[in-house]
Amino acid sequence: VLASVLFVGVLTVYIFTMHPSVSGGDNGELLGCSCELGVAHPPGYPTFTILGWLFVQLLRVGSPAFRVAVMSAAFNAGASAILMLSIQRWFLLIYRTGTDLGAVRPSAQASSEDSKTQPATTTAAAAP
Repeated sequence: VLASVLFVGVLTVYIFTMHPSVSGGDNGELLGCSCELGVAHPPGYPTFTILGWLFVQLLRVGSPAFRVAVMSAAFNAGASAILMLSIQRWFLLIYRTGTDLGAVRPSAQASSEDSKTQPATTTAAAAP
């Protein structure tokens, strides 16, 4: 539930603050390739091109530039929700196991404990 609220919140902020048309840089080239299923300059960005084409075809609101910008906003909002779920799961793992995953033993203590648990080894000289 919290992830979906975060998704909607981030998507809203992205949509209200995004550039309404073509901005500078590679935006125009990538937008043109998304509209026609073309190939952009290397490396080509095939996933972006195909997903952009799908958004241009399926989302019939606004210009193609707006549609591709909505696609980018939706994927960025989804990434923030997935990151939040990952962090939430990590903290839940720490809580359930009762371990402190971030604890680090001091090096002096670790070396003295390691010498107590491991038997002393001797190196034999190689036979001639």
